[in-house]
Amino acid sequence: MRTWENYKNHVKSEDFEGKNIVTEMEGYAEIIGSIISKRLEKRISQRDLAYRTRLSPSTISQIESLTVVPTLGTLLIILNELGLKITICDL
Repeated sequence: MRTWENYKNHVKSEDFEGKNIVTEMEGYAEIIGSIISKRLEKRISQRDLAYRTRLSPSTISQIESLTVVPTLGTLLIILNELGLKITICDL
């Protein structure tokens, strides 16, 4: 059985569209992972974050579980509340 890393590398090398999807999801997962880490570091519950950002608790839960992709505006509201920012750089 392949590991997830092996599978991702296989898809990236064999399938152009799959490569783009995997790369996009890796970036998204990295951003959401940072949000979760910072929220936990600050000892803020999902419910508290929802209240502070005027989003629903289910929206926060869905974003953190990667079941929905937030709009840029929603993402910026969450990042701002947690004291995070997005930095754009060359790869």
